[in-house]
Amino acid sequence: MKGRDIRSADITEKVAIFQAYGTVAETAGLALLDGLLNGKGFLGKREPTEIRAAAALALGQIPGADARASLIKASQDEDPVVRSNVNRALRNES
Repeated sequence: MKGRDIRSADITEKVAIFQAYGTVAETAGLALLDGLLNGKGFLGKREPTEIRAAAALALGQIPGADARASLIKASQDEDPVVRSNVNRALRNES
């Protein structure tokens, strides 16, 4: 999920891969996806918008309160693309 191949992939491929990961990994993938969506790296730098938006959609594939909490934490994000995908994931979760 953090490899160079994912980062250089087309946005539709990123979304498909992330959603498949969320579906298959379920709670085992929470820490990774939450880190991609909400984490800050060196000097407070966040992941690129496309990665964060895809991680939000992947979290929407994972049932449970922990995935929902990660999405809610990002629901007021400054980036409109990320915020839109977070809201979509919150609406679509089961």
